Amino acid sequence: MNDDRWKTLMNSDQHLSKAEYLQGWHWCWNWDGLLVGPGMPELRACQCDTPEINKAKSRSDLLTTSSEVVEMLHKLREEPDWTADTWAAKVSDISRLMDDAAALIDKVAKERDKLYLELEQRKTSEPQK
Repeated sequence: MNDDRWKTLMNSDQHLSKAEYLQGWHWCWNWDGLLVGPGMPELRACQCDTPEINKAKSRSDLLTTSSEVVEMLHKLREEPDWTADTWAAKVSDISRLMDDAAALIDKVAKERDKLYLELEQRKTSEPQK
């Protein structure tokens, strides 16, 4: 979704395409009907609950967490005067964020594996042509 498409949808009676819906775009009731989707900060506070939206939230959380880790690593290197205790606390924060990111990756991988299993089941249950 680009800015022009978002503006068009917000200011017209047009509907989301199936592809946009599957990416997690939706009219969010938490945001008074705002069109919310991947890459928008509003998605993190969204409480809408569908598989498509949850997938978009997981990707968004993972990207945000990854960005936070990178930012913290840069700050850590820029502060040579910190005490050992301060460094330890910062490294602990980074480790926590990395654990969060790893948990999100595991969650997404499990969903992907379920989709592969479903695909294989569909392939075997379809009549041969």
